[in-house]
Amino acid sequence: MYKKSYLLKVLLSISVLFVISCQSRDRTKLRVAVAANMSYAVKDINALFTQKFGTAVEVSIGSSGRITGQIMNGAPYDVFLSANMVFPDTLYTLGFTENKPTVYALGNLVFWSKYPVANWQSALTSVKYKKIAIGAAGTAPYGFATKQLLRAVGLYDSLMPKMVFGESVGQVNRYLFSSAVDGAFTSKSSEFGLPKGVAGFWYQTEPALYEPIKQGGVVLRNSANKKIANQYLNFMLSDTIQAVLVKFGYSPVK
Repeated sequence: MYKKSYLLKVLLSISVLFVISCQSRDRTKLRVAVAANMSYAVKDINALFTQKFGTAVEVSIGSSGRITGQIMNGAPYDVFLSANMVFPDTLYTLGFTENKPTVYALGNLVFWSKYPVANWQSALTSVKYKKIAIGAAGTAPYGFATKQLLRAVGLYDSLMPKMVFGESVGQVNRYLFSSAVDGAFTSKSSEFGLPKGVAGFWYQTEPALYEPIKQGGVVLRNSANKKIANQYLNFMLSDTIQAVLVKFGYSPVK
């Protein structure tokens, strides 16, 4: 698990891009801050939510760590969908949320390779792999899971010279999608965002080698749309949305 002192140090070091007055909010829209790994599934989720409840959803996408820093500095989000439970738990402990975090999905970590391989662990030591993208452990929960995975198989230190770090799954995927790296550890949901013309091979990693990626959601205390925000978070647990999440590579929570 993240150590509390380390997490707080990371949050304090995150540069906040904006601080917007709560008085300027448009109450006709629900503002949802979303971890980068959810950027593909959230489009379908929001379309279904708007269809059912009639409320438009405005999405901001970034690393869970950066979004947490923004919330602590006054960003006017209504709901936060994190890539883990640590950041929502921290916000709850510090009084920034309306309720305790809810696990809405279980993430899956995969390895993408430019080349077909028989075994991803032995392949990484090959000279073919000059650059390998992973998420930064301090801001990207999938990066933290990757670090656990690589330490478990005894490869983390030896692969360090090859590693290219991304602040979030989104940044890792930009390296991947532009073919700037030879391999990448990312969310299984990223397979659904692969641009046409980008070749590669996807390999499931061993879930037993990293802590379960429990993705947590919270309604924020300074939300101007708390009733609708709670509807949204409850909707994430519905059979309809759980089926959408499975379609995009997540494991259901019920």
